[in-house]
Amino acid sequence: MSKHVSIGIDIGTHFTRAVCLQDNGTNIRIAGVGLAESKGVRHGYITNIPEAAKSIRAALKHIEKSMAGIKLPPICISIGGVGLSGNIFQSSVPISRTELEVSDKDVAKVSDHARSDMPQAFAVNRRVLHSFPLQYKVDGRVIPGKPHGLRGSKLESRTLFITCLAHHVNDAIEAIETAGYEVDDITSSPIARGNLLLTKAEKIAGVALIDIGSETTSLVVYENGLPISLEVFNTGSNDITNDIALGLKISLPEAEEIKRGIGIGRSDHPQKKLNDVIAKRLSSIFELIEGHLKKIGKSGLLPAGVVLSGGGAEITTIESAAKAHLRLPARRIEERVDNGSRGQMKTSEWAGAYGAAMFSMSNDDEESFGLKRTLALGKQTGKNFLEWIKQFLP
Repeated sequence: MSKHVSIGIDIGTHFTRAVCLQDNGTNIRIAGVGLAESKGVRHGYITNIPEAAKSIRAALKHIEKSMAGIKLPPICISIGGVGLSGNIFQSSVPISRTELEVSDKDVAKVSDHARSDMPQAFAVNRRVLHSFPLQYKVDGRVIPGKPHGLRGSKLESRTLFITCLAHHVNDAIEAIETAGYEVDDITSSPIARGNLLLTKAEKIAGVALIDIGSETTSLVVYENGLPISLEVFNTGSNDITNDIALGLKISLPEAEEIKRGIGIGRSDHPQKKLNDVIAKRLSSIFELIEGHLKKIGKSGLLPAGVVLSGGGAEITTIESAAKAHLRLPARRIEERVDNGSRGQMKTSEWAGAYGAAMFSMSNDDEESFGLKRTLALGKQTGKNFLEWIKQFLP
């Protein structure tokens, strides 16, 4: 059974976003949203807990006003940044039952063994946020789907573990508590975004979601409906702004406007030089992504291509640059929705907070799906995220 009210928060480098969802029994509506400038955050992780707590408190105050004095429930944190990592571990266990039939106990046991087989130096400093079983084998034979009920003597698994540096998780929890709120759960931002911004068909065919944030770029790759890899790079759209400022000898605010297309075409800035500056930085970002795709054997082999989101995806040439460097189809998330008197919101910017709220709304204990399996797109399965937001925005 789902909770009636849930709150997700996404603490980004530039902004802290919060979303409150309410389940009235027939559908899920957005009961409130909150936005505040982030302080005390760098590269996606918290560097100053008291300052971050102020931003969290400011964002959640907006929701408290819309909730008419109702005490807010515990909050689910969407966590990102360079502390995130995706690693695959393999494990095997003997099938325990006397009739040698794979049971829930055996599946849980092989997952536990995969965790315990992590190198100690790696595991002691990290916290597991999600686990995704990618493949099972029974007596050396690959089993499509779940192995429950099959007979054999040995069960093997390949599992993707999404982890985060433990102190980054602890700092995020402490910041929420310092702000005066309780923590319900934690989900990884790239997985939350992927479950909202990608279609089921894309995830089955093979797709990469590239989110170019202010100071980091995250990459999550899906195949057969599951994430198979996650990586975060220590570079983002701020680097593009800095390059423009240096290359054109202009201020950072002016460079930011030009990057977003507001100042493009002005006669006092040579267009060719601007294009060269942007192209060089985009090339370095896509080289990092291409290197990782080669590492996991997916270079040029994702039929659904790449989906681009985040502030960096606003660059007008980014789709053509992605196609050229990655040799894959590319599209960017451009949808905006009307938020009444507050103007327009970009769907991709709010995906982390929405996803965290949806994760919290489900009481499903199954860890593996991040945004929990039974919820999918709330109760609006089959509708895209843009339609969902339009229907329920206050």
